[in-house]
Amino acid sequence: MDMRQSNQSPQRRATKFIPSPCPQTSFHPPCRGPCTAGAIYNPENVVKLETAFREEIERAAKSGFTEEELAAAKSGLLQSRKVQRSKDPALARILNSYLHYGRDFQWDAQREEAIRNLTVARVNDVISRHLDYSKMITVKAGDFKKSAAP
Repeated sequence: MDMRQSNQSPQRRATKFIPSPCPQTSFHPPCRGPCTAGAIYNPENVVKLETAFREEIERAAKSGFTEEELAAAKSGLLQSRKVQRSKDPALARILNSYLHYGRDFQWDAQREEAIRNLTVARVNDVISRHLDYSKMITVKAGDFKKSAAP
């Protein structure tokens, strides 16, 4: 989503989405579960944020992603996983999880190879079948006294 924001109006760019690659669920069978996206925003902009986020999710579900967007996402995700393994607390959490599930870093290597092998066609097929804004849960926190009702 970040890449698409750079091509949008200044009003829409003021909204910063923070998508999450579901790192917690990726370690646990059956390797599926909730994903999150967060946003840091002025509570006065909550309606604009909700509209922009919904439009972006609906656009992704309808139009999918480009080769460039997928390449950037794969690179970012793989780099993030590498960085996490370089941090002692994260590495301890990963090792603990792998001990619990009987895994080793070969499992990690296979997972990262699968990420490298993702294609735009496959990603867009899955997105079109499973990404549905109407099934998402929205949670908001902040001081909304000066804004429109959230």
